[in-house]
Amino acid sequence: MKNITQATYDQIAPAFAELHCKMPESVLPELQKFLEIIPSGGLCLDLGCGHGRDMSWLEHQHLKMVGADLSTGMLAESQKIVTCPLTQMNMLSLGFADRTFDGIWCNAALLHLSKQEAPRGLKEMHRVLCAGGILGIAVLQGEGESLEVNPYDKTGKRFFARYNMDEAASLLATNGFAVLAAREVESSNRTWLRFVAQCSNFN
Repeated sequence: MKNITQATYDQIAPAFAELHCKMPESVLPELQKFLEIIPSGGLCLDLGCGHGRDMSWLEHQHLKMVGADLSTGMLAESQKIVTCPLTQMNMLSLGFADRTFDGIWCNAALLHLSKQEAPRGLKEMHRVLCAGGILGIAVLQGEGESLEVNPYDKTGKRFFARYNMDEAASLLATNGFAVLAAREVESSNRTWLRFVAQCSNFN
């Protein structure tokens, strides 16, 4: 499933970047809260950075950023609009030392992991975050998980796992994150679950 989703993003990256180049107003509250908590001069990772829109916005707010994505096509689009380092990486095995980052922004990326894999992905984020570090994350509201035909050229598929609010909040809590803010956000034909959470100790 990972390889199918990766290949699809490589294929659709230019069209995806063109369609989603403008920052949606619905994302700004979490971005602003993320900014408010990150210490001045802090280092942040945009995990699943995609075409770089959010990362570029954060760079313009004077955050020090690093971008990581599994799709080389998406990283090529990011390179056009950001100046920070970029790397191809699987979020299940992050090639960073423990406690590297003050914040991780992970917008619409964890949802491409199966529900079985998601705890491992969150534990990797927890590992590379400093104590008290901040996680901004968004997943899709819904039920189950499946491969879905992409709407860009109808030829490739992408894997999605969908969550309800309690399920997503519990997933964060059991993997070392204290939820600071959570809300449902309607966007065209989708509902997003958006969280800002803080890295805490495992129980």
